[in-house]
Amino acid sequence: MADSICGIIRCERRYVFDLSSNKPLPNDSKSNIKYGTEKVLTLAMLRDLHYDSEAWDDLLDQMTIGEQSLLLTQAAFATQPIASVGKPGTKDDDGPTAIKNSQTGIAFPSEGIWASSFNVELIQKVGDALAEDALFIEVQGVYAPGINIHRTPYGGRAHEYFSEDAFLSAAACVAEIKGLQKKGIVPQLKHFAFNNEETQRNGICIWMNEQEAREIMLLPFEYAMRPSMGNVHGIMTAFNRAGCIWVSASKELMINMSRDEWGFDGYSITDMAGSNAGSFMVYSDGIINGTDCFLGDGDESKLAELAKNPAFAERMREASHRMLYVVCNYSAAMNGISSADRVVLIMPWWQILLTTLLSVFAVLAAAGIAIWVYFDVKHMVRKRKE
Repeated sequence: MADSICGIIRCERRYVFDLSSNKPLPNDSKSNIKYGTEKVLTLAMLRDLHYDSEAWDDLLDQMTIGEQSLLLTQAAFATQPIASVGKPGTKDDDGPTAIKNSQTGIAFPSEGIWASSFNVELIQKVGDALAEDALFIEVQGVYAPGINIHRTPYGGRAHEYFSEDAFLSAAACVAEIKGLQKKGIVPQLKHFAFNNEETQRNGICIWMNEQEAREIMLLPFEYAMRPSMGNVHGIMTAFNRAGCIWVSASKELMINMSRDEWGFDGYSITDMAGSNAGSFMVYSDGIINGTDCFLGDGDESKLAELAKNPAFAERMREASHRMLYVVCNYSAAMNGISSADRVVLIMPWWQILLTTLLSVFAVLAAAGIAIWVYFDVKHMVRKRKE
């Protein structure tokens, strides 16, 4: 796995360093995916069903390709409501030492200070307090905790991470996760994986051997993501590469290790996909290799085009499955929703009024500019004649 985790291709006893994006998709698979079948099930009906229950296939059949594309590409600080399956929208906020948009002003010192207490009961209470603050502003997910290792003093995000010690970081993050998830807040721990610096982190290649990766850098993630340990249900991936491969496009990390080896049953979201790392943080590489959704404004048409590839369409369906499963069973957004309820997308009166006023003022502004240009040109023509 050392070669794979570093993203190096071995070829004729030489190493080829491949930094390219938009790698070719597999084209040797067939798909029998159904879209837009009769709306019989709602998400609430599947609460507490095993992830592999056949009912999930029936529910996923009800989604359209457009709905799947929307869910996977427009996940910036939210997951979108999906009417065909009765999925409510959810809201996420940034962390990790406070809820960014808190209305109470509650904030805690850096995670390193928490870890220095060596008190997991106290750290769990911090998670509980953050959960309460999130619920107060109707937020059901938080981009926290940060669990990368304090590898050097120049990390830039050291205040968001617990420790230079892998086990201490693991114990602390598991405690916080318990506090958050107990109240229906989905933690999306970050940054998976090897985020060792802040400056120039976009696309930087991080190198190490497998022993360092497993015993130090990945140990807190393993503790957090294994169902028998932290049982977290969300992770945020990093901007950097593992070797040459963007971590969110690493099948070895996103599927082979986290899913197949550790049994992680949550969903993964990228870091800011619309930022200056957008040149290599692409749907075709990320989703096909196990990334579930992108923290961005979305491009549904792009994803619908990629879904013409059967293997990619299967991965979109699996990603949708994971997101629906987490919201259904672990998100406070489902509180009070029964199996008989339907999710209907509406536009409130104030939003209609605001949209109308914006449209009217836009037309008036355009008309004003046109009139100004007309008289300005007319004035210039008159002066030339004079």
